[in-house]
Amino acid sequence: MTVIRSRTKSGSKIMLIFGLVAMLFSVIFIPLGARSLEEERRFDAEGISAPAIVTSKRVHERREWDRETKREKIITTYYLTYAFTTDQGQPIETENSVSKTRWEKSTEQESLQVQHLPTDPTKNRIAGESDHTTTLLFVGLSALGGLIGLGCILTYIWKTFAPSGKPARRPDQTW
Repeated sequence: MTVIRSRTKSGSKIMLIFGLVAMLFSVIFIPLGARSLEEERRFDAEGISAPAIVTSKRVHERREWDRETKREKIITTYYLTYAFTTDQGQPIETENSVSKTRWEKSTEQESLQVQHLPTDPTKNRIAGESDHTTTLLFVGLSALGGLIGLGCILTYIWKTFAPSGKPARRPDQTW
């Protein structure tokens, strides 16, 4: 009876699966990050400043099970609602999530500056609160994950389809 054995080991298959998953996440998250970077660039280049008034603030708490600590944790998100009027007289009221620090120092009826895009004033943010660093970190880590995934896939292919595990030897070379 002839037994055919696969040249790949289970560790290699795990490497392939890990590589494919890493590439999938990278393919999903790099375009999302790129879109966020483009929007940040648009705010920097085209953003129009307008005075706004904080109309309300709220806190949203969500309970979630933490698999690492095996305990329930509470995730808190802070929101400010503010209203402003565009140069064309269009009133806009928007709710955005903000940092805990920003939320704590803000009060209802407080004045603040916002930036909005001229073509779509519903896309707005509190002036000076950019997410460049977070977005760049997000895109960078996604790209790194993609490169690691590609490396895992190429290693799997090399181990599976290479003629042998040993490097080629010249005829005059002895081992």
